[in-house]
Amino acid sequence: MYQHIIDFPKFTLPEKKSDNGVLPNLVKHLLLKLNALTGKQIGDVSDEVMAFLQSDKQFRNLRRLEYILEYAYAVCSGAIIEQYHLPEEMEEVQGFFVHDVELKKMSQKRDSEMKIISEVLKETKFNKSKAAQELGMSRSTLWRKMKRYQLI
Repeated sequence: MYQHIIDFPKFTLPEKKSDNGVLPNLVKHLLLKLNALTGKQIGDVSDEVMAFLQSDKQFRNLRRLEYILEYAYAVCSGAIIEQYHLPEEMEEVQGFFVHDVELKKMSQKRDSEMKIISEVLKETKFNKSKAAQELGMSRSTLWRKMKRYQLI
């Protein structure tokens, strides 16, 4: 039985030349899967994100692609995953997203998120369980964000 697990091949996406729309379809499939699991309704990624995912061979690894989409999905509150929803380490890859406009959007998002968390904590008299429930996140996620924004 364990022999079958060890022999399990590593899946990769085809090279860009023979892609034929595989990556966009796979991204949509993963988003539908996440929608079914969470109840969110995120339908697509922006053109810039899709171009970024198609731009480098390291994103041909399905597990890496799934990790990137799951992270962006968790952070996204809209209907489309944008550049600033991607993990922070993606900003440095090939300098693809390091533009003033994107950095400004990310900064504004973080500021607004910090304000919302702060307001909800005040409303719930710093009851983390109630605040997390009201914000639609787990207590551990709330704790990490409180730590990140120095609200503790």
